Amino acid sequence: MKLNQLRIFLAVYESLSTAKAAELVHRTQPSVSAAISSLERTLNLKLFERNSRGMEPTPAAAALAQRAASAHAQLHAAEAHFVDLGHKPPGLWERATDLQLRGLSALVHHGSFLLAARALRCSEPSMHRAVSALSQLIRCPLWKRAGRGIDPTREALILAEGIGRCESEVRLGLEAAQEINGIVRGQLLIGALPTARPGWLPGAITSTLKRHPSSRVSVMDGPYEEQLVALRHGRIDMIIGALRASSTTRDLEQVPIFEDTLSIAVRASHALAPRSKRGNRPLASARLTSLSWLLPPVGTPPRQCFDDYLQARGLPPAQCVVECNSLVTIWSLLMATDCAAVIPTSQTRSELIRGCLSVLGKPIDGSRHPVGLAVRRGFTPTRLQSVFIDNLKSASAALVSG
Repeated sequence: MKLNQLRIFLAVYESLSTAKAAELVHRTQPSVSAAISSLERTLNLKLFERNSRGMEPTPAAAALAQRAASAHAQLHAAEAHFVDLGHKPPGLWERATDLQLRGLSALVHHGSFLLAARALRCSEPSMHRAVSALSQLIRCPLWKRAGRGIDPTREALILAEGIGRCESEVRLGLEAAQEINGIVRGQLLIGALPTARPGWLPGAITSTLKRHPSSRVSVMDGPYEEQLVALRHGRIDMIIGALRASSTTRDLEQVPIFEDTLSIAVRASHALAPRSKRGNRPLASARLTSLSWLLPPVGTPPRQCFDDYLQARGLPPAQCVVECNSLVTIWSLLMATDCAAVIPTSQTRSELIRGCLSVLGKPIDGSRHPVGLAVRRGFTPTRLQSVFIDNLKSASAALVSG
């Protein structure tokens, strides 16, 4: 849905008249009527009932309008930051083009005019002209050259985040309008942290697709910092996994689903593996220091927790032979070596590894932490997303109780 269509749609929705809307968007009444009819054909939805009183919105139009108003607010909020930086508000909602806005967003994401143009399927000169015109419109530079690529300015980063959130609200609005008519075929855009990837998240996705087979799922993995940027820019709608301290996520809402701990695991045939439940005693300090370890990267919450655990016991840093955030990789290495690893306790109950790994001692002291999902503040889930979140809760209950 193009920005121009969105402006016209909102004008008709708010004025209940194509004639009044034409005045608001500075178009002719026939062109406004044609734009609404074209939008209805594209969406295969009836958005307005035409009668003697004017244009009466349908429930689908109301669902779309709510998200469209939010999209407008996201762009306006980005402009407000420009005022704080000493710039005049550029009025992007009324004056910018789709290629200008989407072009800047792609440029910030890809760091290259060539790659941004490929992503939007346009020529590199067209991309350059569009972003240059946007730079002139807001009266400040948006990038500077850095080798073969570009470095976005602070203003570009602020604006790109607002554009991403705006586009996300439009996408969700189109899905919400379809859902009003009982059509659930949206897309789940998810960021998955290591805690979520084995067992828990796949189970929730499977249940969701069984209920809504026409829907689609896109899962992003990678470092938390990359997923956080994607969430703030609207490229994903939620991050699933261990929650972070609220001091670093003030612009987000975090929803705890269950609590987890960290445990020390080895392969089932390891010399230190307990032979019975009674034999699962605390691991002696001498044993801890003698082991080679597969650990999460330095700076991640699980690694910090384990380092603090060793320090509290007066032990030297662990002999880390592999740093890795992939639990699947860690499991494979555990099976083939005498190394030990620190993994979420809930994952030791996963059907994928049950009977293959053994837990040494009790969960690590001080390792209890909330696991759930993080979304943008003020985020309202679609019907598909609500079903998925419910399935996440059901899957977690089975994982924890297992």
